[in-house]
Amino acid sequence: MMRRERRVTGTWLRYIVAGERGAVEYVSLAGLPLMISHHSAQPLDGVQPVPCDVFEGTCYGDGTVPGAQELCARWRAAGEDEEVIWRALEERYSRWA
Repeated sequence: MMRRERRVTGTWLRYIVAGERGAVEYVSLAGLPLMISHHSAQPLDGVQPVPCDVFEGTCYGDGTVPGAQELCARWRAAGEDEEVIWRALEERYSRWA
């Protein structure tokens, strides 16, 4: 089962889709797309652990800037409908996790 979480901190906006196998996160700063990242509580080959507030501890993950830019363009084209972001993150979670 996946859960959705939207976090706003100042000008940071984060959308997180998380489940038993990890999480996928989209981050923007003042409306500018920064990154889509994958988080895993379990070690991944070749990935160093990093501090993580998604899991409130340490996680293993990676991210993509071009992926965030593409998602932001689709979100804007859809009239800034947040469901576009949620569906994209859920799809990435299903493929990755």
